[in-house]
Amino acid sequence: MPHNLNARVSWALALILLAVPAARRLWGQAGEWDKHMKAGEKAYSAGFNQKHYWITSPTNSPASLANFAKAEQEYKAALDLTQSFPAGDRRTVKTLGGLAEVFLEQDRFAEAEETGNRAIDLLEKAVGPDDPDLGFTLARLALIYDYASNVNEAAPLWDRSLAILRKAGAVTPLFVSTIEFNEMSFSMQNKGASLQVCNYLIDLLEATGAPEKDLLDPLGRLSINQTGADKERTILRIIVIRQKVYGPEIVATLEGEVELARLYLEEGRYAAALAVLLQIQSAKSQRNSATAIDNRDLAAAYAGTGKYSQAEEMNKQIVAAADAGSAKTRDLNSWNLQDGLMALAKVYRQEHKFDEALEALKRADEIDEARNNSKEGRAFDERLGGVPIGDWPIQIELAETYREKGDAAAAGPIFANSVAKTEQPGWHIAPGDPRLAHLLDNYASLLRDQGKYDQAEDLYKSALAIWAKNKYPDHPDVAGTLTNYAALLKKLNRAAEAEPLEARASAILAAAGAPAPVI
Repeated sequence: MPHNLNARVSWALALILLAVPAARRLWGQAGEWDKHMKAGEKAYSAGFNQKHYWITSPTNSPASLANFAKAEQEYKAALDLTQSFPAGDRRTVKTLGGLAEVFLEQDRFAEAEETGNRAIDLLEKAVGPDDPDLGFTLARLALIYDYASNVNEAAPLWDRSLAILRKAGAVTPLFVSTIEFNEMSFSMQNKGASLQVCNYLIDLLEATGAPEKDLLDPLGRLSINQTGADKERTILRIIVIRQKVYGPEIVATLEGEVELARLYLEEGRYAAALAVLLQIQSAKSQRNSATAIDNRDLAAAYAGTGKYSQAEEMNKQIVAAADAGSAKTRDLNSWNLQDGLMALAKVYRQEHKFDEALEALKRADEIDEARNNSKEGRAFDERLGGVPIGDWPIQIELAETYREKGDAAAAGPIFANSVAKTEQPGWHIAPGDPRLAHLLDNYASLLRDQGKYDQAEDLYKSALAIWAKNKYPDHPDVAGTLTNYAALLKKLNRAAEAEPLEARASAILAAAGAPAPVI
């Protein structure tokens, strides 16, 4: 379980040491208890540093395990001494907190959770239901559950903590930074926990009267793991806050609008994306803003809305710029050049400029082959493992170009080979990958036109099953598969089955502002 270094240190300080001054005075009264606690903290710190500082991946070494064992021994000795302390003495809560840290650092989640629950029980008996320390300790236990990936168990604890600290009316900057650091450690490994902690922090900051500027970072991190309408609302909120704090002409504000446009592109809402990008472009020219619109975004928006001449021109500029700087096939410009050629080929295909599309795809394939045959490319493939898929998207686009050109003899073998690759051992793409859905959809259309209706129908159904797993199941590209499948059903005199598919396709395209697909 990888932990963020600063997060874990700050968590220990903020959630164990935060207490009212009276409690701090009590903690300092028992010398023997204090001796064991200091020894435990020293051993824990040494073990933590050995685990996290000296190796790339957080893994317990024999030395760190020995120090964690020493820390556990000292904390348990301190815990034994707390038996003689008065009921409700908060030194016991601190001791349990240190012990929970040791358990958690060794992924001993059950023991960490049990220890955290003991601390909660003690505080609930000793203090009122609105005591801030109870709110802090509930947050600590919620984090333990989140680190154990038990987000459902964590949820009510976050709610209780929020309710308590909202009534308190203020929290310390140390506590806020602790929650932020822990969320950052969740952001890549545990999406559910990251969303949970971000929402908690945002609600807490709002409830305790924090300046709107302080909401920007947690809102930005929240948006990373969101999709669809939730992400759109968060980005729009970020833009509004930035406009208030920085003004509408500042780069940070315009960058938020770029992020919004990219969300629309990802969702296939091309008309909305184009409107935002053109607005940013206008602001950039009028205000001499340093914010740069990625021409690839603008080209994709033009293509998605059927403005193919503009998309073609924009992609030609991208290719020319990458071509000029691509002295070596292994550098970044080669990737930019290949991507630009692929995008240009797709636009050419939409314009029925099939020979130009084939030429662009040939160049893209040559770049990929040169990279794969280089020393660096072979080393990369070895590190990656499995089956290389670099030229796979190129082959899919190549086959579809031949199909739409009317050259079934050329398209068929490429389609069949591309499907066969996905069945090789070691092949892996994420569920819902649109490239696989496109491949099956396009191949099915070729088989449909060849009268191989049963095979075509199976592939259409498989493509729709893949689209259903995509995070945007109503993407305009789904409308293409629906339209193609409906065309097959009509050939089979199954018009009643085709009608709902066509209706759904029309609704998707209307919502996205996208042109009708090629059948």
